[in-house]
Amino acid sequence: MNRNDEFTEFMKELDGGVPEIGESIKRGSRRKARKKFLYQPLMSLAAVFMLFVLSVNISAPVAKAFSNVPFLKDLTNSVIFSKSLRDAIENDYVQGVELKQTKNGVTAEIISMVVDQEKLTVFYRFESDKYTNLIASSKVYDERGEDELGFTENEMSSFGCQNEQIRSVSTDYLMLNRADNIWMESMPEKVTFRMTVWDRQIFGDKNYLSDELIQKDSEHILTFDFLLDLSPENMAQPMVYEVNQTIEIEEHKLTVKDVQVYPTYMQVHVEDAAENESPLQFLHYYVENEDGERFYNFGNMVKTNSMDSNASMFFRFEGESPYFTDSESLKLVVTGAEWLEPEKECTFVNLVTGEVKNLPEYVTLKEIKELNGMTYLTFSQECVAMADERTGERIDRRRSGDPFVGWYYDGEEKKHETTYEGLDPKEALEWDLIQYGRMERDESDNLTGIYNCTFELKDYPYEEIRLVNFYSDAWRAEEEVSIVIK
Repeated sequence: MNRNDEFTEFMKELDGGVPEIGESIKRGSRRKARKKFLYQPLMSLAAVFMLFVLSVNISAPVAKAFSNVPFLKDLTNSVIFSKSLRDAIENDYVQGVELKQTKNGVTAEIISMVVDQEKLTVFYRFESDKYTNLIASSKVYDERGEDELGFTENEMSSFGCQNEQIRSVSTDYLMLNRADNIWMESMPEKVTFRMTVWDRQIFGDKNYLSDELIQKDSEHILTFDFLLDLSPENMAQPMVYEVNQTIEIEEHKLTVKDVQVYPTYMQVHVEDAAENESPLQFLHYYVENEDGERFYNFGNMVKTNSMDSNASMFFRFEGESPYFTDSESLKLVVTGAEWLEPEKECTFVNLVTGEVKNLPEYVTLKEIKELNGMTYLTFSQECVAMADERTGERIDRRRSGDPFVGWYYDGEEKKHETTYEGLDPKEALEWDLIQYGRMERDESDNLTGIYNCTFELKDYPYEEIRLVNFYSDAWRAEEEVSIVIK
C-alpha cells in the first residue's frame, strides 16, 4: 500500500459507518445547517456535523507551471489578508488570464488568478469614463453558471480603490457545490466567475456592501460572467507530514494526525478524543520554522463526526503556509484552546438589571444600552495574541472562537437565528438581532487583542435573552506546548 492509499484509508475511517449521512446530504436535507455553517468562518462556528472529502496526491510538490504575469508588484499590493498568498505571488505562483469585457460604459479585466486545490483568488480591475468609483460583489459558479461553488470571502481590497487599481477576491471551499450541499471529489476544470458591479457613489460614506444596499437590484449597473480555466493539472501538490502525536491540555487529549502544506494555505488535522468530557470548539496555534518565522492559523475550520457520541471528533484547521520558505524544520505551537462544557451552552442576560450568567471564559459584559427602540449588548473578549511577522504589529484574525454562535432564545424560550451583516435580510426576524464584532485599537491605532462583540436588538419585547455560547471554558498557554511536524 502506497502513501496515497494509506491516506485514502485514513479518510475512509473518518467517514466510516455513516453512509446514510452522505445520502441525506445529497438529498439536501441539511441545506439550512450547511448554509449557516458556511458563514461561520467569518463570524463564529456552530457545532456542525459535516463530512468532507479530500482528494489529494501526496507526491512531492510539482514545479511551477504558470506563465509569466505582469504587474506582480501590483498583485502583491492588492493582497492585504493573506501572507501565504503574497508569498505565492512573489514566487510567481500566478496564472496569467487576460480576459476583458465591456458593457454599458464599463470594462472589467481579469488579469490573473491563483488556483490552489480548494481555493481560487482572482485579480481584476475596471476602466470607465462613465463611472469614477466602481465596486463589485463576486461569486463563483459551475461552468454552466448555475450552481454556486464554495464560499466567496469579502473583497477587502476593493474599498477605496480607483478603477484602474488591481483588486483581489478569494474563495474558500471551491470543491463544495452549495446547490446540492455536497463536497466534490476534485476541483472543477472550468468555473464561471460572476461580478455584480455597483457605482460606489450610491453607498455614500458606507465602507461595505450592506444587506439593504445589495438587495437594491435596480441600483447595480451590470453583471459580468467570465469563464475561467482552472487547469487542475498545473496545481502544485501538497507536502504531507504524518505526525500522529498526542498532547494533553487540562486533561483534554488532542492528537495531531497530519499536516498538509499547500502553496497558499496549510491544513492541520486534529482528533478530539471521544473520552474528553467537553468537546473541543477551537484550537489556536502557529507553526514555526528553524528561523523563528511563524505561520498563524486562519479562523477557518471544518468539523466532522460520525454522529456516534462514542466516536472521536475530527477537525481540519487552516493556516498560513510555509510552502515557499524551504524550511528545514517545522513545529506546531498551541497557544490556546476552547471547549463547550455541558450545561453551559448559553449565556443568560437580564436586559433590565444587567444580571449575567454562564459567560464564556475571558468574556465580560461591557455594556447594555438602549437608544431609539434599539437595545445594544456589547461583550469584550481577551483574544489569543497574534502578530504579523513582516510588520510586528498585532493582526485581527478573530474569525473563529467568537464567544457566541448564530442563534438565541427569547424570554419565552423560543429559538431564533441572528442576522449577520452580509446575509440575506429575507431571513430577518420579527425583531432583528444583528451580531458583529471588531478588535479594539489603541491611541496609535494598533490592535489591542480585545475583541468587542455587539448585538443590536430591535424592538425586543422581553426583559431576558439567552445567547448560545460557542465555547464556555478556555485555556491560554503560559508555557510552550509544541509538536514536531518535521
